[in-house]
Amino acid sequence: METYTGDFHSSKGWPKVNVPMLREIRKQHGLRRETVAAEIGVTRGKVQSWEDGHSGVGRGHIVGLCRVLGVTGAQLQGLEPFVKDRRTG
Repeated sequence: METYTGDFHSSKGWPKVNVPMLREIRKQHGLRRETVAAEIGVTRGKVQSWEDGHSGVGRGHIVGLCRVLGVTGAQLQGLEPFVKDRRTG
């Protein structure tokens, strides 16, 4: 197992993670890539790259995605199930 030796106060050096559930969760919330991108300060193309698995997501953007989508990091990574609350839409 690798040990993280970077700066814990910055996202530099933190491993990037894949978010296989991003597209599905975004669509279930009825959000466009442009909307998600604007909310977290990236381009639409960056969101598409994450959804397509071409690049990983850094720690700061994971936090932003979770905030915008109302999910946990584990749900974005497919480690916990995501079920949209049918009572709220």
